[in-house]
Amino acid sequence: MYYKKNLNSMLSKYKEKYVICMERHVYYVNEIGARIYELCNGKNSLENIITIIAKKFNIPEKEIQEDIKIYIDMLVELDLIRCI
Repeated sequence: MYYKKNLNSMLSKYKEKYVICMERHVYYVNEIGARIYELCNGKNSLENIITIIAKKFNIPEKEIQEDIKIYIDMLVELDLIRCI
């Protein structure tokens, strides 16, 4: 299963803060949350995203896999991304 951004949502960075916007909704996210959202480009599975984030932020995959899964599930629930 791969993840892709909703075409009505977008990520912005303003003064070192990241924001995901969709219609009238605004969600503030940290750098890792922003990177996970960016990786939802239709080419990455959950496993790919975990591996990429673990390498970029030098965190063991086992320590972050559950948190990333929960975060991605939340993005899906908010309709910011979808499974393809």
